[in-house]
Amino acid sequence: AAVGAMFFLESLARLLWGSDYRRIPGIYDNVIEILGVRLTEQRLVVIAATVILMVALYLFLKRTLLGATIEAMAQNPEGASLVGIDVNKTAMLSFALAAMLAGAAAALAGPLFLIYPSMGSLMVMKAFVIIVIGGMGSIPGAVVGGLILGLAESLGATYVSSHYKDLVAFVILVVILTLRPAGLFTKGAS
Repeated sequence: AAVGAMFFLESLARLLWGSDYRRIPGIYDNVIEILGVRLTEQRLVVIAATVILMVALYLFLKRTLLGATIEAMAQNPEGASLVGIDVNKTAMLSFALAAMLAGAAAALAGPLFLIYPSMGSLMVMKAFVIIVIGGMGSIPGAVVGGLILGLAESLGATYVSSHYKDLVAFVILVVILTLRPAGLFTKGAS
């Protein structure tokens, strides 16, 4: 259903705004050199905001009652319902939290890339690969999975061809699903 909704929203965006690429002007355009690496201020803002959001999400899920409720429902909806958790409200809360994080990601990434209606499709598929690498429900695993995927794509683009950069994610997906279907960082995975 989520993929169907994504295609519907992409088509609606195409209908309303067309398929043309658009650019969002950045607020931070200066270039800074750190240890010989040149980065725009916008990319540094994205890195800092991403770290802050990841830590905040981790603390929310691990240290609050609402976070424990979300984790309980994610692990076993029937069991969560049996202990008195309102599964529907928790699902809506999870969706709202995911929407807020997606909105933050879009606001941060918007000035870095050209914007077009179907740009999210590839990102969603890569996010799925990161979840598979890290293991379902493991936030530290997702962080490491994202780093692994980014490094693998960079190495693939450098040593093979930049045309195959996006293919690397799906090769990794097949390898991980074949060798360790539960993900690399799932407890008790075999």
